[in-house]
Amino acid sequence: MIFPAPPSTTSRWIGRRILFRIGPLAAPSYTVMLYFGFVAGAAVGAWVAAAAGLDAVRFALAAVVLLIPALIGGRLWYAVEHPRRFWAAPMSLLRTQDGGAGLYGGLVLSFAVSAPVLRAADLDFWRWWDGGAVIMLIGMMVTRLGCLMNGCCYGRETGGPFGMWLPDHAGRWRRRVPTQLLESAWSGLILAAELAARPHLPAGGLFLTAAIAYGVGRIVLQLLRGDAAEGGSSTRVNVAFSGLLILLAAATLASRAGA
Repeated sequence: MIFPAPPSTTSRWIGRRILFRIGPLAAPSYTVMLYFGFVAGAAVGAWVAAAAGLDAVRFALAAVVLLIPALIGGRLWYAVEHPRRFWAAPMSLLRTQDGGAGLYGGLVLSFAVSAPVLRAADLDFWRWWDGGAVIMLIGMMVTRLGCLMNGCCYGRETGGPFGMWLPDHAGRWRRRVPTQLLESAWSGLILAAELAARPHLPAGGLFLTAAIAYGVGRIVLQLLRGDAAEGGSSTRVNVAFSGLLILLAAATLASRAGA
């Protein structure tokens, strides 16, 4: 089978770590896509929350507040995934413009601190998290495109027909499984299914079923990443947590359905 010749080491979009510049200021592609993913997710999440009887403005304000622990948790999760890198250079943890954040870390920390925040905003916990799931899914759809530009979360090398010439975080172009695009597409499929099923789900059902579906897909996609082929600790951490997330979400969903 004949594959296209490898591209040059630069591309208009893929591998483009700096999206644009304004004078001396540079806008990293990962950071820009993370921002737009949150904004788009918050807008659609507010619509879902309003349909469930929540105040859309208070929903959005709570989302902004909970974004802070989500960003912190996401970055800390990335450090857990790559301990050697951050032990060698601890200050690199602050270099968020290089990409590197874990959805699971953001989910864990924001979920852990959300109860008092939502209580203060007079918002129902589970109905808010139904909208919060929408924020995360849309955020994942958009932010993974930023990962594609940045070269992070890259797939393992492949000679198969569905591979694409893509760079890794070090700028090495290889024919790879396009894991960033696959995860973006999987998040979109989950979102479409959840929005269609939303009228038939109890409060919290959208969040919990989305967590189960994402966890299942994440196990498969994690094994297709370059880290899995290289024996990195990221694979073990994320596969283990995905399994735990599936079990906890399924148990909680069952208990709420039986309540």
